[in-house]
Amino acid sequence: MSSLFSTALRAAVAGSGQSLAALSRQLRTRGTPASVSTLSSWQTGENHPERTASVAALATLEGLLGLPSRSLIGLLPPRRPRGRWRPPARTTLPHQRMWRSPEAVERVLARLDAIPDDLYVPARVSRTMKVYIDAEGYERESRQRHLLRGDERPAGRLISLLRSASLPQPPTIFATEGCRAGRVRADVPGLLSAFELLFDRPLEPGELRQIDFGIRFPPGQRECHADLRVPPGMRDIVLQASFDSAQPPARCFGFYQAARGRPEQIALDLVRAAGSGAGVAFQYVVLDPAPGIYGVRWEWPAATG
Repeated sequence: MSSLFSTALRAAVAGSGQSLAALSRQLRTRGTPASVSTLSSWQTGENHPERTASVAALATLEGLLGLPSRSLIGLLPPRRPRGRWRPPARTTLPHQRMWRSPEAVERVLARLDAIPDDLYVPARVSRTMKVYIDAEGYERESRQRHLLRGDERPAGRLISLLRSASLPQPPTIFATEGCRAGRVRADVPGLLSAFELLFDRPLEPGELRQIDFGIRFPPGQRECHADLRVPPGMRDIVLQASFDSAQPPARCFGFYQAARGRPEQIALDLVRAAGSGAGVAFQYVVLDPAPGIYGVRWEWPAATG
């Protein structure tokens, strides 16, 4: 995952105009070798220099890149503990900054015997969400895929929230794989629903597992966006919007907000996906996303409102 160190190293290598292979050769001739694959893993954040020889190679690399001494070394994260696997530090987003009504979040989670921090346990490594909009412009359902990593204790469920434009009835869960639908609770004043997915077997500490499920929205959902709240440390997210060919949008784009109420940054105007069958589909993919709110927003042609 990306870090201050990996981001700075990536920028320095790009600014130098040198390839990783050339840098690796120079490090070897100076007696502080580091392979191309090692340098690549440092750039992506998959690994960090920890051993004495690796830190020595990094010190040489600073000189090759024209950087001040210890400018990269000073950005290294704390050394990881050796030996038995230990869970990563808990990564959460303050719900007061991410949701329109923090009080509603707390109320609806309490009905599942949960608190806001439980939204991030177990950790999501990767998330995919595809929302389907019908011929009348209503959000019909979404399909979701989560790659999960076990926390310090075995986990039996995943909890998630859904905000709706209106809440005449709670959403329903369907098409589950690797999990099954548990309880669904609604907070009508806050237009929030909380639901739990129960794992087929407990997720053990450090274990990676994928689950899939669908959410069928309450009727009458005509909001023009779908979004995810992304905590620190997630590897990637994929957001997709699929429209009926009878009602394609005039425009569709991906956006990012650091927090609720902060300016919405348009990341890119989305290009229609090829091979989408009878419908029209758009996709927004982010690698190593910064924490915050990511979404897909669409606009209808003026003639159809």
